[in-house]
Amino acid sequence: MKQITNIYILVDTSFRNERNKEKLQTILNKYSRALNFEKGKAKLHIIGYNDKAKIIEPFKRITTNGNPNLGEGLKLLENVIKYQRKYDEKQ
Repeated sequence: MKQITNIYILVDTSFRNERNKEKLQTILNKYSRALNFEKGKAKLHIIGYNDKAKIIEPFKRITTNGNPNLGEGLKLLENVIKYQRKYDEKQ
C-alpha cells in the first residue's frame, strides 16, 4: 500500500496581496512541478482565502479580491482534511 503525503498551502488572495500575485503564482507553479517528480507520493492542496475560501489549481491564474479572512481558509482546510480521512485511508 502506497502512502501519500498531503501538502497544504494557505494563500491570501485578498486585495492586499495584489502586488505579490505574480510572484505567488510563480512559487506555486514551481512547487507543483517539483511534486510531479515524486510520482504520486505527494499531493499538493492550495487553498486561497479572502472573504470566501476556495481550492486553487496550481497553473491557473490567481485572482485577488475581497478582504483577508484567514478563518474561512482554515474552515475549508478542516473540511478537506476530514474528507480525506474519511474516504482516502492511505493518506
